[in-house]
Amino acid sequence: MKKKILIFTALLLVCAAVVSGFLLWNRPVTGEYSSERNRQYFESLRAIENRADANDAVVTVNGEKITVGQIQAQLLTNQYSVESYRLACAAKGEAPDPAAIAQMTQTEQDITDRLIRNLVVRQEAERLKLTASRKEGKQRAEEVLAEVKKLAEDGHADAKEGLAFMTDEMLSRGKSLSAWVDTSAESYRDGITAGNLEAHYKANTKDTILNYEAYVQDLVTKANIKYHK
Repeated sequence: MKKKILIFTALLLVCAAVVSGFLLWNRPVTGEYSSERNRQYFESLRAIENRADANDAVVTVNGEKITVGQIQAQLLTNQYSVESYRLACAAKGEAPDPAAIAQMTQTEQDITDRLIRNLVVRQEAERLKLTASRKEGKQRAEEVLAEVKKLAEDGHADAKEGLAFMTDEMLSRGKSLSAWVDTSAESYRDGITAGNLEAHYKANTKDTILNYEAYVQDLVTKANIKYHK
């Protein structure tokens, strides 16, 4: 289970690299590994980054913006995931699970709501001085990359696919795989920070995990949220 989680996390962070400041919640489900498909996917991500309106605010949350580029990048990732999942099912002679496809098919508002939640969590962690350091984020990224490399060397198919995907992402930026750690450090930092807030909440209350979600939703409700588009 730990191995699967590490591979999953590594792939998630690759796709979060275009989004500065917090984690996305979906990684592409890559299915049968295809360097050409990955190349097209990353080229499309770069095109989103270079859009004239990429940094325009769709919404601001307590003065911090969520941009057109962030939302469009996640929409692209969802589309890639659905296509890859269908291809993987076809290769196995299996019918796609409608529930799985539905989970990968969020609307722009679904994506925006999730990004708002992530941003509010980070802001609350900052207020409580629970923010992880960049060093912690970089260390976590180094651990994940080392583990994925080891699993790939040991012949794990998921790890081989994950390593190839990470390599293609860096090549799309004109960099080598070794640059993946620095590219992913901030996203890992934000993930650790979110975990710090949840741990802090549980340590200081008798509430359940479900009540933690209610706590986060209350933070969202109280946030100063302004839509611009």
